[in-house]
Amino acid sequence: MRSLAASVCLFLFGIVSCIHLIAHPVGWTSVEGATKPALMSLLALYVLASKGQCALIFALLLSCAGDILLMQGESSSAFLIGMSCFGAGHVFLIYALKSQHRPNSARIVRSAATIYALLCAGLILLIAPGLGSMSIPVAVYSLLLAATATASTGVNGKAALGGALFFISDTLIATRLAHLPQLPQAGLIVMATYIAGQYLLASGLLKSATAANVLRRSDAAE
Repeated sequence: MRSLAASVCLFLFGIVSCIHLIAHPVGWTSVEGATKPALMSLLALYVLASKGQCALIFALLLSCAGDILLMQGESSSAFLIGMSCFGAGHVFLIYALKSQHRPNSARIVRSAATIYALLCAGLILLIAPGLGSMSIPVAVYSLLLAATATASTGVNGKAALGGALFFISDTLIATRLAHLPQLPQAGLIVMATYIAGQYLLASGLLKSATAANVLRRSDAAE
């Protein structure tokens, strides 16, 4: 059962997420800037209150740091540092996801690895001409992103959907960096898929850990 502290953190995360997503199309830039750093901070607090994995908490805090740095602009050195924070976050996230893989998940993970490898290769080929000196850092980050999405398929459906949404969100950012044509309200789509993806990854991992704990207690009782 979810604790009161976890419920409060999740409620605040939901409220701040809604405010942030409403502020984007309306043009409330100051509200966007104020709410963005709070998003992953609140989700990290929710995971902490739910006694989730330290690796997941570190991943979310690194995402928060990345969000703050990326707000400085795509042409600044802070953007590259911010992307590095997200890359480090993916390393922690991959570790957290792999630690919760189902015993019979190897086949689906292998299939997902093939699909995401092809998508990642296609993305890199598409965006590389427009990235210039950012080509190599973005390519490395894309590989980490694909690895996270792949690892998420071995946990449960929630985590797998979260990994896919995270992949979509950062793919859209990469196309913007490469100066490719953008969808209407692309920024809103980026943030909506990012918020939903991170929440589903965290929720999926918490659900998997809870199920594993219940099974261990059941085995111990026998």
